[in-house]
Amino acid sequence: MRGLITALEARVPGAAGHAERVGARSRLVARRLNGRHAIFGARLVASLEDPELTAIVCHHHERIDGSG
Repeated sequence: MRGLITALEARVPGAAGHAERVGARSRLVARRLNGRHAIFGARLVASLEDPELTAIVCHHHERIDGSG
């Protein structure tokens, strides 16, 4: 990941700082959600009244064998 950020900074000055801030905030959100982001995302998508899309969002981390 560090290499990708370095390459981005070479092309777009200031981008590395932005990427670091986004990463830090993403980690904070992940800790607060305790990995439940799929459930919250599914609740948001449910308002679109598309059951298939809602199921995809809700279960996007599930393995085909159902083990998580």
